[in-house]
Amino acid sequence: MTSEPSMSLHSVLKLALSILLAVVAVSVIRLLWVLPAFTTQPPPSRKSSAKIVIVLGSGGHTAEMLRMIEHLEFKKYNRRVYIVSSGDTLSEGKARTFEQRKQGSKEQNVSIPCKRY
Repeated sequence: MTSEPSMSLHSVLKLALSILLAVVAVSVIRLLWVLPAFTTQPPPSRKSSAKIVIVLGSGGHTAEMLRMIEHLEFKKYNRRVYIVSSGDTLSEGKARTFEQRKQGSKEQNVSIPCKRY
């Protein structure tokens, strides 16, 4: 017979318990590092309204943008600037109609000359 050192049941259990505790400790440390703080802070409230710039254009972009801002809280974003190409009267008209429908608007239109080659 060969005489190989054999591990006793007690040694195997100690090793398994040590590995399990190490895995649990690493997992807890990882969770605490990755997860945000347990106390959530309310978002800061804005005292004044914010300004938003809406760029309109051709190819369905105007309709997309107007759909995106449809559900904005217009009390929070009551200073709206629409940027429209100087030759895009259709987009400008849609923006004006949108603002009239929303009422109480403080919108500002900016036309940008567009050169097409």
